[in-house]
Amino acid sequence: MFAYSKEPIQIRNDALGYRISYILESFSKKNSDLRFRGNIRFKNLEPINAQEKRTWNRNRKLSYRGSFNHFKKALLNGRAKEEGFRLYLVKSLNKLELTPENQVNDLDIIVFKGNHYELDFKHFLVIEFRKEKESKRFLAQSESVNILYKDLINDQGMLVKNPGNQLSIIKLLRGPIRLDLSGQVLDRFGISTYGYWSWERTADFVPINYDPKFDKL
Repeated sequence: MFAYSKEPIQIRNDALGYRISYILESFSKKNSDLRFRGNIRFKNLEPINAQEKRTWNRNRKLSYRGSFNHFKKALLNGRAKEEGFRLYLVKSLNKLELTPENQVNDLDIIVFKGNHYELDFKHFLVIEFRKEKESKRFLAQSESVNILYKDLINDQGMLVKNPGNQLSIIKLLRGPIRLDLSGQVLDRFGISTYGYWSWERTADFVPINYDPKFDKL
């Protein structure tokens, strides 16, 4: 399935307090493989009262917490572990074994190149976020559950699992990828994500430069 839009797609996110303008460059979906590329712009909405402002602040922090943006920022700052992330390299998704033996550190996968960073690793990088549990909606709705937890699906096709730590997976499609100094991925079709990050979509987007300590509505 392919899609396109001649005009920017306008999205009003009343949960986070953003008006989003998305200029879609390409969109394709084949089975569970979804790829899209474009430029996204955020504009703050005006809260109607102090309560709505507090709600937006809280929701933005929750959306950012454990997200791909949060991970990239923590990785570039050398604070992935301190921020709650654990990193593992695995050769296959058929059996995810997250052990101290296949755990890696920030400097094992990211290199500063002067005017950009380079992310490089083999096979699959599993990112475990330990400061927030999986959503029950994720366990009920995400196609990634069939990959992550296939051993926990019973004969009736029901998942037998309580929410655990959030798991996301990255695969590099064309070798190392570049990130700019803010964490923006420059090789947009050079990376594929699975798990929690592939389930979180536009409704959870915050700007690349979002910082919960300095967010001003």
